[in-house]
Amino acid sequence: MGVVAGKQAHKLATRRNWLKRIAREHFRKSEKNLFFGFDLVIRFLQSSGEKARAKTVCEELRRAFCLAEQLTYTQNQSDNLKQ
Repeated sequence: MGVVAGKQAHKLATRRNWLKRIAREHFRKSEKNLFFGFDLVIRFLQSSGEKARAKTVCEELRRAFCLAEQLTYTQNQSDNLKQ
């Protein structure tokens, strides 16, 4: 998994590091449910790193990893049908 949080995400390095840390934490929680046949890149684009918006960032990451799990499940089912 790759995480990109440039200066567009937030001007303070501490906030960018916080965003990356939160993304890695969510990935670790979802890792067991993900299929390892693809790469995952998370890119923070706008100033979503404000502490007041921490809940929003976590919700967005949770939704993204749920979508990745669904795609993994679909891919896994498709592979099983081919065999």
